[in-house]
Amino acid sequence: MTRRVLFIQGGGKNVHDQWGDKLAGSLERELGDGYSVLYPRIPDEADPGYAAWKAAILEQLDSLDDGDAVVGHSVGGTILLHVLTEQPPMPKLGGMFVFRRSAFRW
Repeated sequence: MTRRVLFIQGGGKNVHDQWGDKLAGSLERELGDGYSVLYPRIPDEADPGYAAWKAAILEQLDSLDDGDAVVGHSVGGTILLHVLTEQPPMPKLGGMFVFRRSAFRW
């Protein structure tokens, strides 16, 4: 069974396409077979507002199953943690990770 990992990007202009995709791709390669990384485009990435990001994150959390994991990068991790404290996900997560860019190498 393939486990899914929801990757929530950091904020900034063109983050999704310019370097967030490198982080998500590296994560998927390192995890290997048996894992699939979900990397949704978050709205207003250059100006990360809580309400818009929360709605997008909740939509993605609803697609997860028990045992799937979430990863948040930078401000995306901060917002992810805030969302999860307000409304814990229905599936039982297999893991939750938050990191800064300097802590991740590809």
